[in-house]
Amino acid sequence: MRASDVVARLGGEEFAVLMWNVSETQAAAKARELEAVIAAAGAGEGAARVSVGASAGVVPLSGDATPAAISEAADKAMYARKKERRG
Repeated sequence: MRASDVVARLGGEEFAVLMWNVSETQAAAKARELEAVIAAAGAGEGAARVSVGASAGVVPLSGDATPAAISEAADKAMYARKKERRG
């Protein structure tokens, strides 16, 4: 992450990453990188180790989008990514 990026916990297991001055392609690449880092990290050790995963949806922002519209679009993008990853 860059110093200008903002990572925020929305609640529960949901997080948002806000990035400025990136293309949608660059944002998607960063999202895939974050998914891989989280999956590789896991949790616990030895027999108690459990795998973890993440699915990240990418939504480009426009100046006239409301917070509710952005949240809804991000939710849809995240669920589309989950479906894509499960095949």
